[in-house]
Amino acid sequence: MTTETYDYTFEVGSPAKIIIKNIRGTVNVKQGNEKEIKVHVIKYPDTGNSDETKFEVTQQEDTSILATVEFESNDLLRIRKPCRLDFIVEVPENCQVKAKSVSGKVELQNVSGNHHLKTVSGSVSLSGVKAKELTIKTVSGSLKGNDISCDDATFSTVSGSVKLSEMAIDQLSASTVSGSILFDGSLGSGRHDFG
Repeated sequence: MTTETYDYTFEVGSPAKIIIKNIRGTVNVKQGNEKEIKVHVIKYPDTGNSDETKFEVTQQEDTSILATVEFESNDLLRIRKPCRLDFIVEVPENCQVKAKSVSGKVELQNVSGNHHLKTVSGSVSLSGVKAKELTIKTVSGSLKGNDISCDDATFSTVSGSVKLSEMAIDQLSASTVSGSILFDGSLGSGRHDFG
């Protein structure tokens, strides 16, 4: 399979922040060096219409990083599709992460901060995370969390299971329309909703 790779390195302030909006492909965020964010992009041109699949990785005025993918197509029959792009990202330990993938999994490892992770079709998994606020949502895909400490956490999926282990959460909301919920850990004095 043909691949194209791109690498970006940015110096960032503290706390750091990154926003990733992917269409098709994996988003993997893990702890790296302090004071910088590294973004490694792998593009698979043979998996879709490469010329119409555009991506951009930029640094904003507040030193936050924005990585976005756009697919420009006037194909009303939807025969044309975006090609796959994978984002492998290294961030400081204290970094706010907002990541979304329409079709693909999202993973977060050993990063502290308020995080918002979302997929339409794909799983979300996170481990070794400390946060005041954590929001994890998927339409079709499983949610997995391990070794998480959080004040206020929301795990929500329409079609998929929720599996949480080694958790320490003060306030928790976990829900699924079609799937099971498994929780192992400690709950604080806050409100706890399981649906």
